[in-house]
Amino acid sequence: MRPERTKLLYLAPALAWIFAMILFPLFYTIGISFFDYTLGGETEFNYGLNYLTAVQDYRLWNGLKVSGVFTVVVVSIEFLLGLGLALLLSGRVRGRRTLRLIMLIPLFACPIAVGYLYLMIFHQRGPVNAFLGLLGFVEMPNWLGDPSLTLFTVGFVDIWGWTSFMFLILLAAIESLPVELYEAAQIDGASGWLKFRKLTFPMLLPTILIALTLRITDAFKIFDIFVGLTKGGPGISTEVYSMYVYRVTLEYFKFGYSGALSVIFLLIMMVAINVLFLFRRLRKW
Repeated sequence: MRPERTKLLYLAPALAWIFAMILFPLFYTIGISFFDYTLGGETEFNYGLNYLTAVQDYRLWNGLKVSGVFTVVVVSIEFLLGLGLALLLSGRVRGRRTLRLIMLIPLFACPIAVGYLYLMIFHQRGPVNAFLGLLGFVEMPNWLGDPSLTLFTVGFVDIWGWTSFMFLILLAAIESLPVELYEAAQIDGASGWLKFRKLTFPMLLPTILIALTLRITDAFKIFDIFVGLTKGGPGISTEVYSMYVYRVTLEYFKFGYSGALSVIFLLIMMVAINVLFLFRRLRKW
């Protein structure tokens, strides 16, 4: 057998997987987004009317707002906490191996299980309000029933679960930095802040971009924690974009319209990720 054919033979399983799991669902979703396709009803080509409906859908804009605010806030906090802990535990701290192990525990937790666990913790008669009662509070916050607190509560749970991810990536990047540069800076009498500003942070920027890209993508399409904690309530105050797409698909059975919503989501994420990488090229990191 010719070498060229042998290469194709080895690549065939990977190409088949990409086609079956990525390309076919993608093109199928784009295709049905141009049809009025409801379960049990007739399928009719509607010339892109689904996209016009989506632009005028207030629940779509609500989902984008909730997902956007949630993503910006939690990813920013996770990055700052992860970077701070990575810098702290990369040094000679007593018990750092144990602390590193503890930091990784949330990564092994199932998100939907975490959601139901914190549902009990933040319940009106749960441990959090019981502790506040011991401190002398009379009126207990309704963590999962007050629209002004619910998104904060879910954000706290996400920060607990995903700060470890930021910590792990940034810690690995910090420990791979060349020691010689820091030794030279130490000889020159550079302070800790100066070494971080002139050496550590610039060299970490490519890794930071990758970590932020992964977390922004994952946070914007979050679904499981919201299902476990709020199911989009109260009302639609915590109905993230992915939850709305789920409801349109599997509760309202409007597959054509859900296809349009999915394509819009894909375009938004493509623009966001390309803006990050464009910024990186402009800065020439």
